[in-house]
Amino acid sequence: MERKMVLAFAPLTEAQREQISAKAAKKGFRAVFCKDAGEALAEAKDAEIVMSLDKRLAKAGPYLRWFCTPSAGVDHVLSELEGTDILLSNSSGAYGVTIAEHIVMTALEVMRNRPEYIRLKEERVWKQNLPVRSLYEATVTFLGTGDIGQEAARRIRAFGPKCLIGVNRHGSNPGQLFDRIVPLSGLERVLKKTDLLIMSLPSTKETRGILSAERLNMLPEGAFIVNVGRGDAIDQKALEELLRNGTLGGAALDVFEKEPLPQDSTLWDCPRLILTTHVAGNWTLPLTVEKIVAMFLEDFERYCKGLPLKRLVDRKAGYKQTEAIVRVREMEEVFDRALALLKREKKTARAEKELAAAVNSLKAYYESPQWREDFEADEAGRFPKDLKRGVLSEDGIYNLLDDYTTM
Repeated sequence: MERKMVLAFAPLTEAQREQISAKAAKKGFRAVFCKDAGEALAEAKDAEIVMSLDKRLAKAGPYLRWFCTPSAGVDHVLSELEGTDILLSNSSGAYGVTIAEHIVMTALEVMRNRPEYIRLKEERVWKQNLPVRSLYEATVTFLGTGDIGQEAARRIRAFGPKCLIGVNRHGSNPGQLFDRIVPLSGLERVLKKTDLLIMSLPSTKETRGILSAERLNMLPEGAFIVNVGRGDAIDQKALEELLRNGTLGGAALDVFEKEPLPQDSTLWDCPRLILTTHVAGNWTLPLTVEKIVAMFLEDFERYCKGLPLKRLVDRKAGYKQTEAIVRVREMEEVFDRALALLKREKKTARAEKELAAAVNSLKAYYESPQWREDFEADEAGRFPKDLKRGVLSEDGIYNLLDDYTTM
């Protein structure tokens, strides 16, 4: 049967379609580009690979082996793949630039009282003494230090803030971009000193409701919030109350508990609020689509070679596996293949050479600074559990050499 990939992703340019088609053909696949949901559902019935935001395509046919979503978030599709062994990947890493720029734009708007100036313009009122706040000497807390948080930190640093604080699960400082890193257990402590809170969290069991009414009230009077992650991370009703009574200086929301935001929602006319319709990470910036395509094709090459996808999603956690885990698994697969070859060919020179090379690669990795960086950057907190045979334990790497010589 013909191997087929189906792409239901409208923003693709003609040049990008041609690029994908050519790469697919080299690997024995036919790329089918669909214009609408009906066509995609029909084509996906015998597809091996699907790229789409439409969760229905995850169950469209029995031959599906890999579902790639062009979004960073995967909460919309997780339930559709439950109980299957279908690979799920996302496009995390493609949206950092566009969302970071949106964060800077809206943070400046709320801190410099842009909503009130818009109101004055509509009422044709000339007023020059509205209070404003500055990013200069501000304490900025990032709840989420992934690609989006890192890109935002790089840009906000240019404004001369007093301190950039990163809050994450693992306590590591990616790229050394933050002045301080605080684990989630220390969130309440830093909220009390935060002038601007930037949220870029995915929707998971751990993050839903993380900014509760109680925690919102821990923020200093006049503090600001920007949320570009998921709407269910914030107690929306409590936030609105604090905006309306003037306790908080302002907020910029791009995501909401319910989307689209109902027309009768009181948030539409809430004071001190910049409201955008989940567009911070839209596909209207060409760079974003270019990155999505490049990432998909990189993973397609790996898929065809039988290697782990770089953007494989941990379906239990609900976010992308770290590159550290992918790197280790890739090395272990090399070792496994070499070991299988050795057993099959009974210590032929070729088998011994391949296994020795694999062991040496693992040994070099363990002895390099990269291993420690990977261990510290493990966002999922499961790095040691993902290693078979204790390969990268203190003694495990050397025990491999002993195993090799005694086989």
